[in-house]
Parts: sequence; structure tokens; C-alpha cells
Amino acid sequence: MFDSTQIDALLAGSVERGEVPGIVATLSSADGSLYEGAFGSFEVRSGPAYSIDTPLRIASMTKAVTSVAAMQLVEQGKLELDEPVARWLPELSTPHVLEADGTLRPAKTQITARHLLTHTAGFGYEIWSDRLVAHVREHRPPEREGGGEFLANPLLFDPGEHWNYGVNTDWLGELIVAVSGQPLSGYFGEQILGPLGMNSSSFWLPEERDAELPPIHGRLRNGTLEPEGSAIPRAAYESGGGGLHSTAADYQRFLRMLLGRGELDGVRVLEPATVEAMATSQTGDLEVGKLESAKRERSNSGDLSFGHDAGFGLGFLITLQTSRTGRSDGSMSWAGVFNTYYWIDLARDVAGALYTQVLPFLDGMVLDINREFERGAYEALDDASG
Repeated sequence: MFDSTQIDALLAGSVERGEVPGIVATLSSADGSLYEGAFGSFEVRSGPAYSIDTPLRIASMTKAVTSVAAMQLVEQGKLELDEPVARWLPELSTPHVLEADGTLRPAKTQITARHLLTHTAGFGYEIWSDRLVAHVREHRPPEREGGGEFLANPLLFDPGEHWNYGVNTDWLGELIVAVSGQPLSGYFGEQILGPLGMNSSSFWLPEERDAELPPIHGRLRNGTLEPEGSAIPRAAYESGGGGLHSTAADYQRFLRMLLGRGELDGVRVLEPATVEAMATSQTGDLEVGKLESAKRERSNSGDLSFGHDAGFGLGFLITLQTSRTGRSDGSMSWAGVFNTYYWIDLARDVAGALYTQVLPFLDGMVLDINREFERGAYEALDDASG
């Protein structure tokens, strides 16, 4: 029997100590839920209570959904991983690289879907690139029809040369729109969210439900938290890199589908071989996972491989050794900027996710909670199996 006593104490204690206003966590196997916990409230010790059905900004946890959508198109023969995406996205036919001195030059190679899925296309995020911050300050991208002006930013290196976390998956979303002929929300709804019963996942909440969305809290230098407000401006742009709202209960179904090698409750959205390919590192000896902050109010510097050998698969960071918490070699993981984290351990048939709504990203307190949550999960699994 799975004993959640240690996990409950960890999460409840983090709220009682004021480390987070509220926190939600789930553990799953392919067959069902192992653990669901929600503690705290929208404000520090006040306001509505968190639950596993609380709508949350999952930010870059959206990338996993977008990656699954792209791989569905690969399975259908509509998209080739190693074909230049300029066939579908002519605006990427002549990409340019931003050099360290601020000059631009034509890229030496074309961008492919594999580059976008593995974050090796050369794109960055301003949050983690001083070079892009300086470029945007001097050359503000023109307004783009439908939004997503940041997609106009240049590359930081030639495609395939390095790993770098950037707007690759936003471009992957644009590619899905071009290949499928549907808006991203429509494709997600018909091919992934609807079939999986993820009925509380969407790009924007209806305005009448805004009060259900917890405020973001910012960590001040003295360690205390201050609410930054609940509203995020509504826009027409559907970001494949970070636009979804979801709930812990909904996203648990998505993680269980991946544990089930593409199937959940008799509904198949991916073939088993595709999931195995997504869980296989594609990046060779490239250094993966390290982020150097250029905007401290949004993110700390850190390493999402958490000091372990790692590569990047088709949409996921891949652990290449058994972690100190117990995560198996070959596990998939990623995170969202509001300090949400997940991992998928196919070998042990367990997936975990932990959610807060706190900035900046890679918050030290939340990372400590996440590490102990993961450790506690494996200890409880080991105890339950004898």
C-alpha cells in the first residue's frame, strides 16, 4: 500500500512555514492515481483553498503537449523530422544568427522539426540571454499578425551546433498550425485534450472564471512572498511554448498517457515506438539543461538536469543516469516558469508533478520541496513493493 504520510507532511509543512502560499502535487502510474495532494490558499494563509482542480498557469509544461501533437503529425506522414521547416514556414527559410558583437549573419544550415523538438535550432529566450535582451532593446521586433512578436528574434547559433532553451516549441506550434490547417487550440482539442478527457485545459479561461485563477506570488530578496496579481493579458496568440492553463487532475491524465506508451483508458494518441523515441536523447554530447538568467525577476540561474548527466529527446529533458532521488535512467522531465515541475519514469511506471504559482523560476525553496517530494515518492514506492 502506498503510504503518503511523508509527502503530506512535506507539502503541508511548506505552506505552514510560509515557503509557498499553496501547493499541489500528484503521483501516477499508467493505471491510475497514486497520490493527489493540495495544501494552502491563494494568498499566504488566506483566500480560496488550492485543490487538484484549481486552474493553473502551466507555462512551459505546454511544450509537452505541443511535442506530442508534432509527433502525431510525424506518425501520420504529414511531417518529416529532418526536413527543413521552411517548406511550411517560409519566414524561416533564411534564418540569421546574432553574433556576440551584435551583428547578424545568415545561418549555415536550415532548421528542422528535430531541431525545434530538441532545442538545438539556435533560438533563445530573452529571460536567459543577455545578447537577446540587448538586441531587442535596440531592434524591437515588429508587431506580428496574431501576436508572438518574440518569434522574430534571430538565432544565437547555427542549427544543430548547441543546445539552448528558447522559442523552439512556439515555432513548433506554428508548424503544427501550418501542417494541420487548424488553429493550435482546435488541433489540441480534437487530437489530445478532448480524447484524453482533459476538459479543464485550454489556452485562456473564460473571463467569468478569472477569480478561480490563483495570483502569482513573487519571492522578495528577504525570502517573503508578495502577490503580483492574477491577471495575464488576454491575447490572440496561442503559444505552443507556454500558453496553456490546466489543472493537476487534467495534467495527470496527460502524464498517465505517456506512462501508458501513448494510451489512456483505451484511447491511443501516440504509438508506443513514438513515445520511446521521444524518451531517447537526440543531443549526443551537447550540454543540456543549464540556464543563465538575464532577467532575475523572472528566473534564477540554474540547471534543470539537477547536476546529473542529461540529454534532450523529442520534447523532453532525458535523465541519463539514476538520480539521487531515485528517478531512473531514461526518465523524461521539464518544468514551467511559475515553478511547476514534472517527471515521467517509464522504467518504474511513475510520473510526478508539483505545482506552485511563484516567481522567479528555479526558486530555491520550491526546488528543495520538489526534490524531497520526488525522493519521498520513490521511498513510498519502494516500501509499498516490499
